[in-house]
Amino acid sequence: MKIFVTGGAGYIASNTIVEIFEHYVPRGIIPCILSVDDFSNSFPYSIRTIKKLIMEVLLKNNIKIEDVRIHELLRNKRTTITNHRVIMKLLSEFKPDVVIHFAAKKYVGEAMEKPLDYYHTNVYGTAVLLVACSRTGVSS
Repeated sequence: MKIFVTGGAGYIASNTIVEIFEHYVPRGIIPCILSVDDFSNSFPYSIRTIKKLIMEVLLKNNIKIEDVRIHELLRNKRTTITNHRVIMKLLSEFKPDVVIHFAAKKYVGEAMEKPLDYYHTNVYGTAVLLVACSRTGVSS
């Protein structure tokens, strides 16, 4: 199962990624996740932490780490959701079964000061993702 996650280094997305592994690995399915995040609301070290948690899930389910390439189970591309060209390219090449969209700006005070920035990321970014999904044949 291939899953494309936007905002993958954020709190909710990172917990969701770990939960995906906790749900599927005991059933004999090892997901492959491509995360995109520009780290404007998160930190790159979050990806390393998620990988460590994925390794724990694998070990708990008696899957030998040397049999699995952890860097292939979770990859991250540093980009913004509004970059149509990059999002199209990633979806075209990765060919995910599912897309989960978490990328957004989230601070209320800042949103009041910079509403157009929030509109650009939260609304336009979502539109970019939906158009890219449609053009690349991703329907879930």
